[in-house]
Amino acid sequence: MDEAKALGRRVREVRSWRQLTLREAAGLAGLSFSFWGQVERGDKTVTNRKTLEAMASAQIGRASCRERV
Repeated sequence: MDEAKALGRRVREVRSWRQLTLREAAGLAGLSFSFWGQVERGDKTVTNRKTLEAMASAQIGRASCRERV
């Protein structure tokens, strides 16, 4: 499995575990949901560190909000 597909698989796994829709996760990260979907499918490689950080923060941030409620 290539790196793009492995990353996409993990991103989808975490997003699903956090119970976020693709649109919610992309919105929280400030990314288009089509870009997020392309990353999850392994069609698009994330080459920008800020983009990867935004994707991670979106998934972590939402989980913390749910835990506080």
